[in-house]
Amino acid sequence: MPYVGKKPADIIATAVDTTTGTFSGEVDAASLDISGNIDVDGTTNLDAVDIDGAVNMATTLLVTGETTLQTHLNLGDNDIIKVGAGSDLQIYHDGSNSYIQDTGTGQLRIDTDGTDVRITKSNAEFMATFNADGAVDLYHNNVKRLETSANGIEVLNTTAGEEALVRIKASTAGNSAIAFGDTGNVNVGKIDYNHADNSFAFDTNSGERLRIDSTGRLFRGSTTDLTGICQSFFKNIHQGEGGIGIGNNDGANTTNAMIFRNSNGNIGSIQTSSSSTIFNTSSDYRLKESVSYNFDATTRLKQLKPCRFNFKTDADKTLDGFLAHEVSSIVPEAISGEKDDTKDRTNVVLSSTNVVIGFNVTEEEWTKGKTDGIYASNTTWSSTHTEIVAQQIDQSKLVPLLTKALQEQQATIEALTARIVTLENA
Repeated sequence: MPYVGKKPADIIATAVDTTTGTFSGEVDAASLDISGNIDVDGTTNLDAVDIDGAVNMATTLLVTGETTLQTHLNLGDNDIIKVGAGSDLQIYHDGSNSYIQDTGTGQLRIDTDGTDVRITKSNAEFMATFNADGAVDLYHNNVKRLETSANGIEVLNTTAGEEALVRIKASTAGNSAIAFGDTGNVNVGKIDYNHADNSFAFDTNSGERLRIDSTGRLFRGSTTDLTGICQSFFKNIHQGEGGIGIGNNDGANTTNAMIFRNSNGNIGSIQTSSSSTIFNTSSDYRLKESVSYNFDATTRLKQLKPCRFNFKTDADKTLDGFLAHEVSSIVPEAISGEKDDTKDRTNVVLSSTNVVIGFNVTEEEWTKGKTDGIYASNTTWSSTHTEIVAQQIDQSKLVPLLTKALQEQQATIEALTARIVTLENA
């Protein structure tokens, strides 16, 4: 170690070069004023240090008192400030990014006795604030967009006419979901968007109950069939009533309550007036061609076989009507479906009367559904089931034939009446 000047009496050295002032050994001094460099090869214990020059140490500087820097502490890239017995807290810059790392097993905590903790840009632009005993605020471009409160989370829009937006993103093959959990199940309720097939699913009681597919079709209790979509779906339109409620506020005029449309345009509607309901099907002359008024309706009418019957599920009620397959060859437009048609289904829930009330339901889901009240206790489950596809009739389609036959009969009656009159006057 170089030393310039007269050796103080209180410096103890093992060896001293009186010409150069270089000495080695232990230094024990009440005060030491050095204007040059200190080169320490061993351990230095300092209670108080006042150094105006440079300090170069090959090993360790151990300071037991406070160290006051009257200028900056400059460290190079990848030079680390280490804090803790195991150097658990490290602060450094790697040339591109700055880091505060907790390499230990405990917590990295930011504590304050002030009003809040803020993350801001260098120009004081807000990025996030953590308010003591209050909200956490998140900002976009210095505008607060999300705020926590005692009641949950609020998404804010601070610009007039601007829409508040919540976007949940996932990979194009994954799912985006909002889950509503409790202590027993973190996914007991869920809203789930499937990016693979672009369908939207709604779960209750840990199972999917409703789905909207990519084309906008609505499925209930199934992901492939529309059958049963309205079964017990909308309830309590008014107290004690069930069904689907369709309404409007224009009670004085005829208004469309429902419109039926396909690729050919509007093909039918249900309308309401001030006092009644009107069921419409398209009939505009501009939609038709090859119109003929001459056909034999009476002959066809005589082929119809009106009958009386009761449905098996309502044995006490006798009705007038037709058997669909007996009408299909006479007025085919009145009949839907084929005679004796069936469909094979898998994983179905059956009612006590053997009617399918649930599709694509696993046996485990059915068992749990009985416990949860989704399915009645007298329902059954089957892995396979053959279901009849019943023919249906639209009896209103018989009206044109009946009308034409009545006209033909009326023409006959009028002709016979005229002959009788002629004979009576002869």
